[in-house]
Amino acid sequence: MIRAWNISDHILLSRHRCFTITLTTDVGDKIKGGWNVFHGTGEGIRGNVNSFLDNVGEQIAGRGQGDAKPPTRSEEQRPAHVAANGADEMRAGMAQFQK
Repeated sequence: MIRAWNISDHILLSRHRCFTITLTTDVGDKIKGGWNVFHGTGEGIRGNVNSFLDNVGEQIAGRGQGDAKPPTRSEEQRPAHVAANGADEMRAGMAQFQK
């Protein structure tokens, strides 16, 4: 027996579609949040390792912390800045992951 289409069928389909879109969006946000945590952790490690190596190089060269160095990098490329950006990205990823 063929049943006629009525408005309650449309409402049921709309609710299912909204639930599916919400579920997909939530899963996508969690995946993005997890990736941001992973990437931010890597950036933090990279920034700290590079900062350590820069300090070792400065000590080997006989320069102290206060000595002026020729600027070879932009501010965004400095190890401390990279590590700070990594920490910010990790925090943002955790917030997105915990939504």
